[in-house]
Amino acid sequence: MQLKFKHKLVRDLAWVLQSANLLDDPLATDTSPFIEAFSIEAHLKELDQNPKPLTAFLAARNTHRLGHYFEALVFYGLDYAANYRRVATTIPIRTQKGISIGEADLVVYNKRTSEYEHWELAVKFFLAHTSAAETTYIGPNANDYLHLKLKKLKEHQCKIFDCPEGKLVLNDLSIPWVTSKLYVKGILFYHPNQLYKIPPYLHQKHLSSWWIYAKEASQFFKQENRFALLHKKQWLSTPEAPTETLDKHSFLELLDATFLESPRSLYVSVYKGGVLQSQGFVVHNAWPVI
Repeated sequence: MQLKFKHKLVRDLAWVLQSANLLDDPLATDTSPFIEAFSIEAHLKELDQNPKPLTAFLAARNTHRLGHYFEALVFYGLDYAANYRRVATTIPIRTQKGISIGEADLVVYNKRTSEYEHWELAVKFFLAHTSAAETTYIGPNANDYLHLKLKKLKEHQCKIFDCPEGKLVLNDLSIPWVTSKLYVKGILFYHPNQLYKIPPYLHQKHLSSWWIYAKEASQFFKQENRFALLHKKQWLSTPEAPTETLDKHSFLELLDATFLESPRSLYVSVYKGGVLQSQGFVVHNAWPVI
């Protein structure tokens, strides 16, 4: 799906609209309308020839953070989805005194069901870590947890229109009620030598890759591999081919120097003969206690 588009922005859009759901949950959106919609597929091909409509759309929005970039791509895709109409985005919910209660990501009209839906959007990259036979999904920099993120999404964000202030916002939009949904995409990373208990709320076909400790890099990677570090805006789909890559020796030296200065995990793309082989995280040897 991703490699057939030459432009990175178009690959990212295809990834956001057509990749596997991260969740298997009653609140998870049905993304099949995007996957099956001929209008979306045809438009992706048009964009790959001329990406100006997409670049202009993104340029008019704040997309510096990965989450905002992800949201903007969802908004754009909805404008070309035959089964949906985008009603409102980034909707603030405040009290009469102007105190913020929160923000709703998106309200859409589902043309198939003739119902309004409230979507909370999220893109997640978490590393599975097993300790004492329990598996926890931890953020790359060990500062957040997937189960807590999902709990907040379900128990707070998805219920934001249930409060009186939320109902007033719906009334202003001439919407009687909404069904709340979660639109969550992402990749989960697994250590090759750990056993896991994958929770039932995760989609069986969720996207996955590997993570390793820095001390394991020399044995894990092959001599013929070449390497590049990935910045956050490159995380969604297949990255741009780097202008420069590092050989194994230089890459291992970079890891040692980097982790002496900072415990932040590194997202790495691995190449062989100029062809991308895989992407995964190398973490500090003390992770997740860093």
